[in-house]
Amino acid sequence: MKAILSTFLDYKQADIETQIDLFKKLKLTHYMLRRIGGKAIYEMPLDKLDLIYPQFEKIRVLAVDPLLPSFHMDQMDGLDPYNQLLEETVTRVKKFNASYYVYTIPVFDETVNDYNHIVEVITEHIKIIRKYKLKILIKFSDKHTPKMYRYILDELKHKHVEIIFDYTYLYKINEAEVTAYRILRDYIGMLIMEDIDKTGAGRVIGSGEHIPVARIAKRFIKKSFDGYIVLDSSLVELLGTANGQGWFSKLVSKKTKHELKIYNDFIERYTSADTYRVLLVQMAVLSLMFLNKKIALG
Repeated sequence: MKAILSTFLDYKQADIETQIDLFKKLKLTHYMLRRIGGKAIYEMPLDKLDLIYPQFEKIRVLAVDPLLPSFHMDQMDGLDPYNQLLEETVTRVKKFNASYYVYTIPVFDETVNDYNHIVEVITEHIKIIRKYKLKILIKFSDKHTPKMYRYILDELKHKHVEIIFDYTYLYKINEAEVTAYRILRDYIGMLIMEDIDKTGAGRVIGSGEHIPVARIAKRFIKKSFDGYIVLDSSLVELLGTANGQGWFSKLVSKKTKHELKIYNDFIERYTSADTYRVLLVQMAVLSLMFLNKKIALG
């Protein structure tokens, strides 16, 4: 089975109608849900969610990242309230008929010698999520290292728990992606695709010339990775704001000048910088990379 491609759709604080329209225009088969109108799922009013759930009756939701903050291990008095909030959040995710719940492990100091208590807390969280028949994707967070994730996954030994491989996260915490891949490859269920240049500005996949995106993709292709490839592009937000900067900022700010150049280069090549166009271009790159299939840009 080949990998399945998708993308987040919640850019520019998009409402649910805008996101579903993008989902259909991009001809996606699996929906990635994170924010609605700029709000995280766990903090949205229930009455608003009740109006949204019916819109997903005929949409296959791959995963929901509710953006629930991680539990802090140095605040054990708050574990019961946190677990209650987690369960309430899981019930929200379940109503979207999602396959996966995106989970972040607790915040803790990795220099401690005894991880048993940490694994116990994570196991408790996994049980809460699994009670609702959701599979789990663990997301990199809070500067935790690949070795720590491998240790936890080995301890859990759970067939319904996988990890999301995010190489831009690894870059930001100075962890070698090739080493991280070797450590985690047996547990990877999803690959997040993104590209940035040396300033951290978002770029079209494969054009940042700073992170070896093509080499990373090749590693997954050679392994015949049959999980999920998901675009999470900071370029969409950059292009949406770069041309709207004030004249003074455009004149004196190196960051703004750099982002404006990225904007102008994109417009020159692809004619438009609206969200659909930016996503279509990059989904076309991913389709060619992973499926050897061309997508017409029109």
